[in-house]
Amino acid sequence: MKILKYTITLILVSLFANMYGQILSVTETYRGDSRKIPIDAAQIVEINSTLEVEVSKVKLLEIIKSQFPQLNETVDLESKLISLQQALQNQSAVISILENQMPTVEEQKTFFEIMDGFLNDVQSDPFLSSLYNELAAEFFTTQAFAEGNLLEPYILSNLNNDILSIESELKAIETDKYKVSVVAYKKDESGGDRVHIQNYDTYSNRDYFTVERWVTSLSVEDQQQLEALAEIARENNEREFQLFQTLKAKLLNEFGSISCVVSFKNNSIQFVQNIELNDVVPAEIKAKIVEIQVVINQFETLYHLLKTELSQWNIAALLTIKDQVLSVVESLKNIDTIISDVKTLVSQTNLASDFAPLLTEFNSCYGEVQTNIKKLENGIALLFGLQTNYIANKSIGDEVISFSLDNLPEKGFINLKGTGKRQNSDELLIEMILRLPSTVENAPEQIFTLEQRELTMQLIGARSEVAVGLIFANPFNKGDLNLQSDRDFFYAPSASVLLKFGSSKSYFYNEFLDFGVGLNFASPDFNTDGSPEFGVGVITTAFKDIISVGINYNTTIDNFYWFFGINLPFNLPGLPVNTIKN
Repeated sequence: MKILKYTITLILVSLFANMYGQILSVTETYRGDSRKIPIDAAQIVEINSTLEVEVSKVKLLEIIKSQFPQLNETVDLESKLISLQQALQNQSAVISILENQMPTVEEQKTFFEIMDGFLNDVQSDPFLSSLYNELAAEFFTTQAFAEGNLLEPYILSNLNNDILSIESELKAIETDKYKVSVVAYKKDESGGDRVHIQNYDTYSNRDYFTVERWVTSLSVEDQQQLEALAEIARENNEREFQLFQTLKAKLLNEFGSISCVVSFKNNSIQFVQNIELNDVVPAEIKAKIVEIQVVINQFETLYHLLKTELSQWNIAALLTIKDQVLSVVESLKNIDTIISDVKTLVSQTNLASDFAPLLTEFNSCYGEVQTNIKKLENGIALLFGLQTNYIANKSIGDEVISFSLDNLPEKGFINLKGTGKRQNSDELLIEMILRLPSTVENAPEQIFTLEQRELTMQLIGARSEVAVGLIFANPFNKGDLNLQSDRDFFYAPSASVLLKFGSSKSYFYNEFLDFGVGLNFASPDFNTDGSPEFGVGVITTAFKDIISVGINYNTTIDNFYWFFGINLPFNLPGLPVNTIKN
């Protein structure tokens, strides 16, 4: 199942990468060797390595523009700014060389290399190309050309002025501001925890922990540390929870009264029961007024039920609060519809003056209740937005830094040894996040994930493991040893020290095949006298040590035997054991 998940994820990520390109690039460094982790290859990294996370601002802007068109004005300006900054990154070196009356051969070589790069950037970017052509045409009509100055300094200087102009425009835009963040999360059997990315957050590194290649046991201290980190995560989550509770209490305190609706219902009942009007009010109008009383009763029930449900609404559980609000709104509209029917019927009689006080009362009450319900809709929308934000991003704390594009670091670093306890097949999730201001006052920001890189941590290369299990041993020359002739196999407990190899290219090998070879130590009892014997030899295993086979030498009775093992990931009751001779 896990392998299928990885395959599907890889296909989807590859399609996404082909459509938009990568925002996040990951390079792994381990023991002096570096390699880039391509998006279309197995996302497996050495569990003790250091990762370099690089952000492509160009790809970031492309995806923001495609998914958030409301930000197009800002994105277009930032795209131009990035193009200019990229092209002009070596402008000071060019100008200093040009100002030198007699540049050296080395300086001339540097100049042409820089200018080649600059012209390539210009040629590949329509915006830069257009600007360059305009400035070149303009240069030959200026006093600068007449005075014998060079073209390059003129163009570089004017492009630099364009940077200042664009930066000024960006500052002038007050709407549609956005920030971005890069976050990482380690997923393991205990649930997981945030991971510190140098340059992108202020989280502290967890306990410095190297996964040893020749040790596999878990310590009590490690488990206690994971529990402590879970408590820290819970405390961070409480911040959002407390805000939710505060806003909910405020909304409940301001829950509008519908007493005027109840008063209108009672007055309508009295109107129908008025003896003086009883004979002159048509039956169909009386029926409508009775209908009004029914829908008002429904409205009261739904309204009070909404208040009860809202008081019990938990931030961590998505309930149908929105649907209940819509039901209350529709119920109020039903009252208004029936009142409109009554107005139409009354207009066809001579009873307008008799009905006028009742209709005036309803109009006033309807407007008041409608205003109260609108406040409820807005307040609940705020709470629902906070709840959704809490559930989707409950692990994102204040330690995550929000960047604008101009101060976004291009690179961050993750030292996997500083992420605490981990084991083979634990996952590391790296995300590029877009953060937008809330559209509702006092609500938290809106957070969107633009790209994810999901990496699997693995001891790559040689490592050892200890495997304990039951083997089925078949000794050679049973007749010479006077062993039970009716037995082909004897059961024996064993322990093995295995040499294994982790792959950086195959999930299937790491998580399914997982071959091992090593030494086996067993305690058979071939002569069934109740005294354990000692056997030692070689063993090979596969499929996470579920299947094993090997050959041992029984040092106690001076005999060889071969064996196999089937170590299931659960215990079987009634497993047969050797019968001891009397």
